[in-house]
Amino acid sequence: MRGNARPTLAQTFRAHVIAGVDSSMKLFQEETFGPILAIQIVKDAKEAIDQANDSPFALAASVWTKNRLEECLAAELHAGAVMVNDAISYLVC
Repeated sequence: MRGNARPTLAQTFRAHVIAGVDSSMKLFQEETFGPILAIQIVKDAKEAIDQANDSPFALAASVWTKNRLEECLAAELHAGAVMVNDAISYLVC
């Protein structure tokens, strides 16, 4: 998938959502430095935590859930910042 350069910011790209990502793909293994949401389907919470922690890159992580009991999963993530039902936002002007 190729992004389009934003007219006002030639070095940046529009946000992309990419589904069907697995751990063998470069998108999963390398930092993207872009507004990319990679979606990987897992069988359960344990596999999700294992996959998230199987990376040398862990600046930030988010747990999205409607179940308050599942919020404790955030404590199992090895990342610099972990959010529950939230994400870090950056504003580029």
